[in-house]
Amino acid sequence: MTGAPLPESIANACIALAQTNEPILLVGAGSDLLERVARRIHDLASVNRTWPPRSYVAESCRGKLPNWATGTTQRDIYVQSRLEGYLSYVDTVHLSDVESVSDEVGNEIMAKLYNVGPVSDFTQKEIMAKLHEGGHIRARLIFSSTVEPEQWPGGTPKEALLGVLRKCRRFNVGAAVNDSVPDPAGLTVEQDDNGRWIFELNGKQSSPVSGKAHGFRYLKILLDSPGKEFTPKELRDRLNPRREPPKIADSDRARVRNAVHLVLDPKKNIPSDVRNHLNRSGHLKIGTVCVYRPVPK
Repeated sequence: MTGAPLPESIANACIALAQTNEPILLVGAGSDLLERVARRIHDLASVNRTWPPRSYVAESCRGKLPNWATGTTQRDIYVQSRLEGYLSYVDTVHLSDVESVSDEVGNEIMAKLYNVGPVSDFTQKEIMAKLHEGGHIRARLIFSSTVEPEQWPGGTPKEALLGVLRKCRRFNVGAAVNDSVPDPAGLTVEQDDNGRWIFELNGKQSSPVSGKAHGFRYLKILLDSPGKEFTPKELRDRLNPRREPPKIADSDRARVRNAVHLVLDPKKNIPSDVRNHLNRSGHLKIGTVCVYRPVPK
């Protein structure tokens, strides 16, 4: 993976995480950053091995049962899944988007990763015990979620998997990013008990604004994380983690752009100083990458 150097707080955490063989759960940031962190942990764990080179596989849990969980590789008379192959021959497996895992995929992951048979036959405590025993698992397991575990849906069969992941060693990447970036004065927005939106710009609070458009919620995500970059997909996933992926590649970008522009429409009752602040060059960017910077670059 390429890109700017990771913040020092994240880089130091990666060093510590690379020294453990326990499964790791990365949360609280965009999927691109979570992927960079997972890859960095893998690279650090591989530094003392030159041959054969350690391998890395990243797969998403989003959507229907994918081919990595189904029988596709034949050895003798046994047909194993690609996931089983990964666990036997790959050094690091990174499974992302676990917040949106389907029941079928969740149960398949449990059966393959922990080799415990039907998940209903075991308590979470027993599953965790088997997990820490290691068993046949050779791969380093890294899970990631743009949604923090406390916001995962519960009460479904996939809770067998999510319940175990809640107890895994967790690293909140988003919090580490925010801790490493000064919190400059800027714009914030909160929703009151009546569903109205209240903006505060440089300490000055505006009158409540009514509006149910998704654009307000997208703005809140961006304003709550100044300087943090999101893709349109990540913003839409925050509002609906279990939504179906769009059929058109640019659909996420168009929907986010249109929703935010609707909020900033001069015909709406959003305060003019707030609109001017957001429209000023460099403060708010909505496109392939979405970000709010109180101090423009």
